[in-house]
Amino acid sequence: MILDLFAGPGGWSHSLTVLGVRDVGLEWDQWACKTRALAGQLTIRTDVAMYPVWPFVGRTYGLIASPPCQAWSMAGKRLGLLDQPLVHQAVADLAQGRDTRERLLASCQDERSLLAAEPMRYLHALNTVDEPEWVVMEEVPDVLPLWKQYAAILRAWGFSVWTGILNAADYGVPQTRRRAILLASRVRTAEPPAPTHAQAAEPESLFGPGRAQWVSMATALGWGATDRPVPTVCAGGGPGGGPEPFPSGSRKTLTDARDRGHLDPTGSREPAVAGVG
Repeated sequence: MILDLFAGPGGWSHSLTVLGVRDVGLEWDQWACKTRALAGQLTIRTDVAMYPVWPFVGRTYGLIASPPCQAWSMAGKRLGLLDQPLVHQAVADLAQGRDTRERLLASCQDERSLLAAEPMRYLHALNTVDEPEWVVMEEVPDVLPLWKQYAAILRAWGFSVWTGILNAADYGVPQTRRRAILLASRVRTAEPPAPTHAQAAEPESLFGPGRAQWVSMATALGWGATDRPVPTVCAGGGPGGGPEPFPSGSRKTLTDARDRGHLDPTGSREPAVAGVG
């Protein structure tokens, strides 16, 4: 099976469905679980930090983990940065089979910080039977140092690992969302997918095909406005992965744009949204 920790409403699950495979998601939020149920996704409603690993041992070939970002995101207080040494310690201990989570949790400024160490609890147990075959993890950019710690441990266990920051806009998503990614595999070289898009379109060259321009929200929604400059709303691409200021430095919203007549899909002035959320 493919095990999806902190499965949320099903972003990873939907992608896997498109590829013709399914996962089992662990998620505690009732509304996320209801969303998954309506989409036909397999879900265990539980606290990832409390659920035992043994039911998955000997049965898991893929592990996905996207721990909650609230402790680290710029949209919050970012207390995860203060807790980061404790999270690193928890990962190191769990990799050795020592569960010190309760002791370390008592010292955390934000109890959610330690959830970023939970994937190692599962990985250590699964590694006893040479599982999983591959691992994918995702978080806000500030968590990249933690992913590098995971990478060092996974390499010692025989994985090929890549870590880095990827931007969703570089892959045709109408959103400038930057995330810290970990890719690991026991059977192939881990490397990120080649970007398909760029902020400015790139022509074909001797080195290969060019990249298309980032997809605007207007284009994604089929609102046209491809023949002239249009307003661009940006969010979700700040250094910490949370909301970022608009390019002008002012706090604009989609409502502001609508009130100026830019968001009328039947009119002549539609928006291009590089990223929202």
